[in-house]
Amino acid sequence: MSTPITVKKREEAIAKKARNRQQNFVPDLMIQQIQRLPSARQQNTDYSQDVLINNFDWDDWTTSPRAALTSPPQLAIAANQNIIYKNVIIDKDNLFIFHGKDSCMSTFYEIPFKLSNHTYPNVETYYEACKLFCLIHPSCSPLVQKAKYAAGAKKIASEMMKKHNIPRKVINAWKLREGAQAVYNATFAKFDQNSELKKKLLETGDKMIVHCYEKDNIFGCGCTEKELQKWFEKNDTKVIKVPVGIQMNSDKAPKVGKGFNLLGYFCMAIREQLRQTEANLEALQTLSLL
Repeated sequence: MSTPITVKKREEAIAKKARNRQQNFVPDLMIQQIQRLPSARQQNTDYSQDVLINNFDWDDWTTSPRAALTSPPQLAIAANQNIIYKNVIIDKDNLFIFHGKDSCMSTFYEIPFKLSNHTYPNVETYYEACKLFCLIHPSCSPLVQKAKYAAGAKKIASEMMKKHNIPRKVINAWKLREGAQAVYNATFAKFDQNSELKKKLLETGDKMIVHCYEKDNIFGCGCTEKELQKWFEKNDTKVIKVPVGIQMNSDKAPKVGKGFNLLGYFCMAIREQLRQTEANLEALQTLSLL
């Protein structure tokens, strides 16, 4: 027969177990949402072929509330890939330096383009939406639609990164991989679909393109124009191997000034692709006349 003491202990144990079960309870819907987090899943080897980035579009964004997470999502980095390089001679007299939202090479430049038959107002808005999609949750991506200009989209994404305590090192790692490829995809679409912008890019000839912005050492040179000019004078005539296209380890790109200058390199790679495409079209037209 149970004594009053053992009955009381059993009741306390049952109550304690119930409390623990309630504290650790995770609804099935929440589990499903956490499992769907793009940053928690296995990434494709070639992320540029992943529909979450390459075919990212407004209609794919969900509006359901974000599931609460016990810790920030972990970023999966794509595996090493075959990288194509092009030798570029540093020439202080053969440069094209750009900065500011009025430059057509800037991600802030306001001009629409399409990806997967969906229109985006500028590269930055597309990029920030991808960042929210990958590092927080798909339901956060539509927030950038509230922004009238690119700067507004960047501000919204920055505030969301702080709100959800996404570490700076995680953001920078994403920028060097998935983020870089998102910028490449959008930048290529921007130039390829707008004839005036394409003309401006091709008119830079074989000049080395540098994004001069001291506050960005990933997509920019990470230094002032004065510091950049000194760097070019110091390294004049040196040969650097510039990774071509998006199949790269972006953090292995040769630094220009104090940064990786990814946006500058992307513009150079896109320039070569567009030039080759035009050359192929001219060759086909010539053959058709024979």
